[in-house]
Amino acid sequence: MRVIRYLIALVVGLMPWLGFHGILDYVIKGGVDPSWEVWTVRVVGFVLAYSLWIFGTRNRLRERILR
Repeated sequence: MRVIRYLIALVVGLMPWLGFHGILDYVIKGGVDPSWEVWTVRVVGFVLAYSLWIFGTRNRLRERILR
């Protein structure tokens, strides 16, 4: 269960980068100058991934304390 949670957080965090500018774009164009919309989605994706990770950590700590 923990692995699935980490994978979801990783996918949510990386999706903005991979969705808007693929790896080939960086290789072919030598880097992309993303607009503010792209950076907004990247920040939101990172915050969501971090929130999922923190939420999972707190649940595990709560379970250990209650035992």
